[in-house]
Amino acid sequence: MKSARLNCQLWSLLIPLLLSEPLVNADEAANRSTLTWGNGDSLKGELVGAEGDVLTWKSSLFSDPLEVDLAVLSGIRFPEQEAEQPVESTDDFRVILKNGNVLHGQLMSVTNESFRFEGHQHGSFDVLRSDIRSLQRVRITA
Repeated sequence: MKSARLNCQLWSLLIPLLLSEPLVNADEAANRSTLTWGNGDSLKGELVGAEGDVLTWKSSLFSDPLEVDLAVLSGIRFPEQEAEQPVESTDDFRVILKNGNVLHGQLMSVTNESFRFEGHQHGSFDVLRSDIRSLQRVRITA
């Protein structure tokens, strides 16, 4: 009876270790993205692609990439990268979004809710006023 209890305790300690991710060095771990489900579960790995409502995710825990329905996910966290040098643009405006993204374009129209731009890099795009941190004129055209 005592050995059965000891065996059970041993397995209760080993199972979480067996199910956890393999050990990786700190540099490799820092460069991995994290996929997060709506219930809070997460999985380190890398984004392989997305098509329609399905995301393909590669993790060292599985031999084949996973296909995950986007509806069950809450987000993806990508590793932070060194700040890049600002992109040179021939567009008149720089749009800095609240999430830190930067877009460039020509201001085409304005409504109470949004701005419409035409950019060399992104084509035509609309941005909600509520998503904009800063709108800067970077070039003056005659």
